[in-house]
Amino acid sequence: MSHTTDFILAMAKHLPPSSAALSLLDVAGVSAPVLSQQRPDIAARTMPMNSRDWSVPANSADAITAYNRQLDAEFLAVALDALRPGGRLIVVRPDGTAQGSMVRALEAAGYTRILVEPALDDTPQGVLMRGEKPHQVADTLERIQSVAGQDAAIDSLEAFRGRYVHLLIRQSPNK
Repeated sequence: MSHTTDFILAMAKHLPPSSAALSLLDVAGVSAPVLSQQRPDIAARTMPMNSRDWSVPANSADAITAYNRQLDAEFLAVALDALRPGGRLIVVRPDGTAQGSMVRALEAAGYTRILVEPALDDTPQGVLMRGEKPHQVADTLERIQSVAGQDAAIDSLEAFRGRYVHLLIRQSPNK
């Protein structure tokens, strides 16, 4: 296994739950081939390295992955617009180290649930950065119904090809 593959596999555990297929935008097309082996529910689209050249509807992607991409303000803004609420931006820099400036850049761009850490356990070189697009509603039930509603057309579990089944359990009395 190559060193690049190791870094990309580090991204896999940060992919979000999704509806029947995880809509992934892969910057420069580096990570999707490896990630698709880990998650067969990925529907990937390759995006140019220059975010000015993206043509993506707002709120349409579950995740965006980028290998060896700088976090500049324009890239972060375009990615945030493309992500659905709760969607994740996952960036790995094989030559970087975790720095507070990376957290501040993600915060300034509007991301939440930010994580900046070494990408691999066995080497100090390489950093993984993750941020989520904030949810538009605070109600957890409403968020689950929104994601689960994307699979409303599927009328049997035999046709379902996703990785997650959304299940809401109501307890009575509510404790």
